[in-house]
Amino acid sequence: MLVRLHKDFHEKSHKRFVRVTVAFDLPTASLLEKLSKEEGLSQSEIMRRALRFFDENKVLRDPAINRKVHSYMELLLSEEHIILDIDHWLLFLKAIECLPEPEKFWEEHRKIAQSHFEQLKSKVTTIDDLLVRLEDCNFFRVVRNSKNEFTLILRSELSKKFVRLFLEAFLSSMSVKFEVKENMAKLNLTVNYLRFNLFIFNIFYFKLNLMYYFQFFIKNYEKFSTTLISFAALRPVKRWLK
Repeated sequence: MLVRLHKDFHEKSHKRFVRVTVAFDLPTASLLEKLSKEEGLSQSEIMRRALRFFDENKVLRDPAINRKVHSYMELLLSEEHIILDIDHWLLFLKAIECLPEPEKFWEEHRKIAQSHFEQLKSKVTTIDDLLVRLEDCNFFRVVRNSKNEFTLILRSELSKKFVRLFLEAFLSSMSVKFEVKENMAKLNLTVNYLRFNLFIFNIFYFKLNLMYYFQFFIKNYEKFSTTLISFAALRPVKRWLK
């Protein structure tokens, strides 16, 4: 981008403006024109607001922070999640074990994890997707030891059972072969990617077959229709013969 700063100033609405000439490539120029029309603002005002926004949100230039912010927006704007102070979170975990029948809670917890798999299977398609999402929820911090081995550093040892059961139920729903081992304030997760890749392949293969049969039916629709009409016409004759 080429910028040339002119020294001439203009008084307008009691503000001092500096005229700047900017050279855009065609896609950027088209974007500026599009935004100007959509917002009903001059191109100069669009540029002024864009520069202020860029300055106020410089932190988003970090890819990791940018991803987390978009993840938080998705979680919170759906109004299906809440922000809970970690002290309250630990208080609830302590209270669970004081219940008359705590196992009923854990069973419901497993069912919710399986339900989350059904809700998120279009978004969470890999182990990394799942771990990143749970890390964004502050359940743990992920350390990748190898391609298929992860260390999950928990926020508190009290959350160990909660996180472990959730992972076990969710990964089982994904038909993934895995192993979770407990440490003091960590969980070690090992995943068998071969089985998981076969699961993904089977889904893809099923979709391809379904698409093939659907296209075959569309191409031969008239032939199928004629056959179905013939069968329908023969029904009264068959009844009469009986």
